[in-house]
Amino acid sequence: MGVYKKKLKKGIRWGYDKMINRTRLRSPGAIFRTREEAEEAERIAIWNLLYPNQEVTQPKTEEESPILGSFPALCEERYRWVQNHRSAKYLEDHRQIFRKVVPVFEKYSPLEITPEMVESFLEEWAAELLERGKDRYLPNLCIRIMQATYNHPWGKRRGGNRTFPRNPWAEVEFFSVEKTAKYVPSREIINKVVMAADPEEKVLIIFLRDTGARINE
Repeated sequence: MGVYKKKLKKGIRWGYDKMINRTRLRSPGAIFRTREEAEEAERIAIWNLLYPNQEVTQPKTEEESPILGSFPALCEERYRWVQNHRSAKYLEDHRQIFRKVVPVFEKYSPLEITPEMVESFLEEWAAELLERGKDRYLPNLCIRIMQATYNHPWGKRRGGNRTFPRNPWAEVEFFSVEKTAKYVPSREIINKVVMAADPEEKVLIIFLRDTGARINE
């Protein structure tokens, strides 16, 4: 959930509620007068969880931040932010994309990268994938993740000035991707699996067959 607001008789108040490394961090209700206060309290709670023996540091201003002058620094800071605020799957997506992108643009600052440079890189990557018989899902994922990376500060979804006046990743087109239907086994095949399964597996498979539930449900 992250930072949330609640309308009370005395006005709007803010709180936070977040899962970090399987630990739930939450304020004692909506007690903060502003979103900024709730975000700062959330940041301190996350810091104390991750670094219990270290003093809380103050966030750097945009003028002090190294991300303006270094593309790898921008990606590194984005990675840390996703690690603290998003799912493990989303973090893994970032790791995969940054491993591909950073070596290509590491010599540039984020402000020096142009849409033409981005388009050339993506076209070459997409052509390589097609030659190997792969679809172009990863270049599209790259566009989405790098668009989000350039939208710093990431905690300010509504309002607030962006760090970068231009987002070169937002000026390129997505690639078309052929979607194929997922394989769904017939009832006859499922019944054969049921017959070969042990008693415990048999109960689970019959339940999934008859309810259509997902295995993690």
